Amino acid sequence: MQPIALRFGATVPAGVDAADEHFEAAVALYERQRWVAAYDMLSRLADRGDAPASKLALLMLRYGAPLYGTHFTARPEQIARWARQVLEAMPAGAGAGSLEEAA
Repeated sequence: MQPIALRFGATVPAGVDAADEHFEAAVALYERQRWVAAYDMLSRLADRGDAPASKLALLMLRYGAPLYGTHFTARPEQIARWARQVLEAMPAGAGAGSLEEAA
């Protein structure tokens, strides 16, 4: 399996808040295949309530060994909080049946 290709703009427009800049930096690490550094940054952002970072951190956590050749860790309470953040950020009516749907 190959890692998911993420394509986000590499530049951050003026006036974008720091959390977005940090998310973009984490994505840039991911795109450079710096998996551990990307996961570390994404998990810290997720711990601060960033739903997109939570989603990517959960995906990396779930598929770590087969996709990235490494095993990422998170405490059960982190995983639950991140999953809640992802589900709460989903548009109304999108169906919040499971995290797999959210991811």
